Amino acid sequence: MDRISMKVKGISCGACAKRIENALKGNYGVSDISIAMNEGMVTAVGEDLQEQKIKNAICDLGYEV
Repeated sequence: MDRISMKVKGISCGACAKRIENALKGNYGVSDISIAMNEGMVTAVGEDLQEQKIKNAICDLGYEV
């Protein structure tokens, strides 16, 4: 399993975290995702993760990576 962690600005509530989770889980190789809101960290786990597409998807939701 691969793992990518990235700092994301703008995650301020559970709904924000859920939006990111819904956009990523099952896409871009992501099989599991954890979001630490207080740290602004998103960690994606999966096989053959597509890091740039993951970053783009988060940015498309209005967050800054």
